[in-house]
Amino acid sequence: MDGGLTWPASVPQPQLDDPAWFWVSTGPGHGIQLSRAGHHGRLVVPGDHRGGGKAGGQLYYSDDGGLTWRMGAVSETPDTGSYPAELTVAETVDGGLHVNARNSEITRCTTDEHRPAATSTDGGAQLGTRLSGKAREFDGQDDHLRLACSPTLRVDSPDKAGDFTVTAWFLPKAATGTLPIVWAYGMPGSEPPKKGRHFSVRAEPEAGVLRATVGTDIGSTEVTLPAVYDDDAWHHVVFTRKGPTLSLAMDGGTPATAVMPAGAKATDTVVTPNGQFNVHIGARPDFPNQPVGVGQLFHGTLDDVRLYGRALDPLEAGRVKDGSLDAAEADERLRLGFSAIR
Repeated sequence: MDGGLTWPASVPQPQLDDPAWFWVSTGPGHGIQLSRAGHHGRLVVPGDHRGGGKAGGQLYYSDDGGLTWRMGAVSETPDTGSYPAELTVAETVDGGLHVNARNSEITRCTTDEHRPAATSTDGGAQLGTRLSGKAREFDGQDDHLRLACSPTLRVDSPDKAGDFTVTAWFLPKAATGTLPIVWAYGMPGSEPPKKGRHFSVRAEPEAGVLRATVGTDIGSTEVTLPAVYDDDAWHHVVFTRKGPTLSLAMDGGTPATAVMPAGAKATDTVVTPNGQFNVHIGARPDFPNQPVGVGQLFHGTLDDVRLYGRALDPLEAGRVKDGSLDAAEADERLRLGFSAIR
C-alpha cells in the first residue's frame, strides 16, 4: 500500500507447482490485469515448466488483487520436439486472452512451430485453439509480421521450380503509397534485370492496381491488375504461379496474367532461396531499413492469409474466398486466421 517501498514476507504457493516439474519460471515478459468481459480485474501471469519428459506453459491467476493465486491453464508436450517457453500474454478486444510463446526446440528451420500460440475465452482457466473469423490491423507505421524460415514455406525444391498460390483478404485505409500484403524471401536487386528470389503481392490504391511479382536468379516478372478497392470494403486477392504463367485476380474476377522467362536451366525459375529466409506480412523484407523516402508498410486490415503448394483452380480459389477450411487442404502451407489484439 506504499507504492512498493515495503513488502510482506513471501508466502509458499505449493498449489502453483507440480511435483514432476524440476524447472518452473515466469517471464521474461510481464503479467496483465484483465479489463473486459466477465473477468474484469483478474491478474494473469504466464510461466513455463519442464519435468517428467515433458515441457510446456501455464497461466497463474488471481481474482483478489494478488492475495491468493490459482493454477489456470496448463499445456505441455514431450520435450523432444517443439515446446513452448517464455510465454507472453495479451488481452484481446473481446475480453479473451492470446498466449504466444518462444519455441525452445533448437532445430529452428526444421519445424513449423516457431511461435506456438493459443487462446483462452475464460480468463486463462483453459486454453483453446487460435481464434478465427477476425482480422489483424496494421497501422502503416511499424506493424508487420515476420515468419521465420520453415520447410512448409518453401514453394520450390532446390533444383526445380514449383507452383504456388497466395490468397488474402485485405481492407486498406491508406489512399496512397505501396501497401505490401505478402512479401516472401528477399528483395530484387537495384540494377537491371532486377534479379533476386522473391514473390510479392501489393496494393497500390492511388494507381488503382494490384501488383504481384516473382523474382528469380535471372530477373523479375510482374503482373498488374487494374482494380478498384477504395470503397471501404473487404476484397479477396488470389495470386498463382502455374508453370511459367503468373495470374492475379480479385474477388473472383477475370485475372491478369504474365509469363516468366524460361531460363537456360531448371534452377533459373526457382524462387525460394537456398538458405534461410523470412516471409513478411504487411511489409517489405527490408523493413525497418528501407531507403530514405520509402515507407512500404500495409495500412489497413488483413485476414485469412494463405499459401498453397500448387496452383489452385478457380473453383478451389472460390471455395477459399468463401471461407472453406478444407479446400486444397493437403497442399496448404500456411493459413493465418487472425485474432485482433489491441
